[in-house]
Amino acid sequence: MTTLPILRPTTLSRRTLSGTVDGSTASDRPNLIYRKAKITGKSLEELRSLNVPVPKFRGEAVFGVYPVLEALATGARDFFGLYVKDTVRARSSHDERISKILEHARMLGLPVRRLTHSQFDKITDFQLHNGICLDASPLRFSYHLSDMQLTTVYLDNVLDPGNFGAIARSALFFGCEQIAYAEGRGCQENPIACFGEDSCPSGAVALRDFLGRGKATAIDAHSECSCRPSRITPAMSKASCGALECSRVVRVPSFLSFHKTLKSAGAVFVGTSDAVSARKFGKPTIELNELEVQSGQKLVVVLGDEGLGVSDEVMNNCDILLSISSSCAKQTSVNSLNVSVVAGILLHHIAAARKQPGK
Repeated sequence: MTTLPILRPTTLSRRTLSGTVDGSTASDRPNLIYRKAKITGKSLEELRSLNVPVPKFRGEAVFGVYPVLEALATGARDFFGLYVKDTVRARSSHDERISKILEHARMLGLPVRRLTHSQFDKITDFQLHNGICLDASPLRFSYHLSDMQLTTVYLDNVLDPGNFGAIARSALFFGCEQIAYAEGRGCQENPIACFGEDSCPSGAVALRDFLGRGKATAIDAHSECSCRPSRITPAMSKASCGALECSRVVRVPSFLSFHKTLKSAGAVFVGTSDAVSARKFGKPTIELNELEVQSGQKLVVVLGDEGLGVSDEVMNNCDILLSISSSCAKQTSVNSLNVSVVAGILLHHIAAARKQPGK
């Protein structure tokens, strides 16, 4: 583990929250391969099969300005090399983020090598790489649950890496100290791929794995796979705008063991549900403005899969069921929010409530 206590970047700044190019994520925009296919007139298979020579990585490719910046600043990984596009490196004279990345690399003695845009596309499988990537060891989940945190987010079968990353970004921004999910009910490795026949119970075949395991083959975007990651993937870190590089993410054996540990520490479990779903548990829902939060009160915010919501087992063990009502007067099929948006709204409410005088 490499630690650099200086040059700490303010990564979750106004710029990253205002939708700038470098603050965007792969889940915010279509994958670049589709755009490139349209421009070049080539199929996805043709683009992926292009013979573009790329360096062999000792670890994995952490890509994007903010994930690389946070990874270097936090030091939770081992680092083996930095790769920068020429035009990106040229911005170091007026872009503080790039200059900090290069300074970190210099202080760590990391080799800095240039790559072309096509090489970055190949290495990152056409994700939004921002022309920079870091060869680094994988970032692992923690298995040590803390019962001392004021706010914990529990993710129940949240499968999309983009949502996982976006939730982590909001959690860090609003001071949530811990994210947890149960083994087998967490986030998929990739929304359109998993890692090979050896590790995939559904038999789906992987896209390129930066560690060189297996043949890179695309699978259908709607294929189902029960794989769960043993680490935080580069795509998740990119979607979090680097927040996962300095977040505490815990993988627990089961929800019931997690519930027992946190309840014994006095935590209140707040589940998210619509009123209809809540009725079958004999529990009323409250509106967001009715949620009272004391400054020292431990809370667990439970967020579920967008399609199925929070599972029955988890919902039945929540102390409070909360819903966010629509303000739209039109009759439409839009009757819910993205789970990462719900996370941001709830965590902002909790953070603001804790700051109120007398709480």
